[in-house]
Amino acid sequence: MGIGTASPSSKLEVDGWIGRTAHNNGGLVGSYNNVGANSANSNPIYVIGSNYKPASTTLDNMYGIGYSHTNASFINSISGSWGMYVASDGDARIWLASSAGASSYFNAGNVGIGTTAPSEKLDVYGATKNIEITNTDETDAGIIFNDAQATTTQYAKITYGSSDNDLNFLNASATPRMVIESSGEVGIGTVSPAYSLHVNSTTGIAGLYSYHTANPAGFHYGVYGYSTGATGGNGNAGLYGYAADNAANAGTGPYGGGMDAGVVGEVQNTSDWAGWF
Repeated sequence: MGIGTASPSSKLEVDGWIGRTAHNNGGLVGSYNNVGANSANSNPIYVIGSNYKPASTTLDNMYGIGYSHTNASFINSISGSWGMYVASDGDARIWLASSAGASSYFNAGNVGIGTTAPSEKLDVYGATKNIEITNTDETDAGIIFNDAQATTTQYAKITYGSSDNDLNFLNASATPRMVIESSGEVGIGTVSPAYSLHVNSTTGIAGLYSYHTANPAGFHYGVYGYSTGATGGNGNAGLYGYAADNAANAGTGPYGGGMDAGVVGEVQNTSDWAGWF
């Protein structure tokens, strides 16, 4: 039948707009009541042409949109929900679940928010705050990074602690590797920093270490380490400087080769500790 056309190519072909007489009518009615349950069917709403129609339970080479359920073989979700899909070349690349708590997905490429040319899976661009994460359960909220090949051993997290307002950094561990407390203290190797920067280690090397390689002989600068369990005279506590190229130039300040060794200086190739700054 043709409306507005004398040569229809489908059962019903309309040349013109379809109007409404009320705000709640004029839409397409599916087959659920008059044909039967259709949660495993394609239920198309629109296709781009007569050569791109889906079959009853598969999409074939469909280009268009439809409304179905995760029971359908072409929907890659197990959340148990009705929803709308967008198909291209027979692949439902976009799934928008309608049930509360159900999962949706977007497999059509990069997503841009505030940009029409996203260069990553999610590209957010804007002059104001870009991403906001809110947890309604009073539990930690954050971002999880996973290696798909080993999700339980190769992962990292950045989380916000709802109970203490701390920012936690985790790396393949249930215990944070670093924490920034709401009061401003930073802890590395401890979740309870007592100082502005509190570094704790159980690997045998504690503290901060800086190394300068611009000079061919090499220099150490800054804070080297802190030890609480050293025995046999091998413990280095506090600030430590090491002169790598001048045996007479450790511990008491700059002279000779111009090396500052800090509070405690070690003379290379000897067991002696030289001076205090």
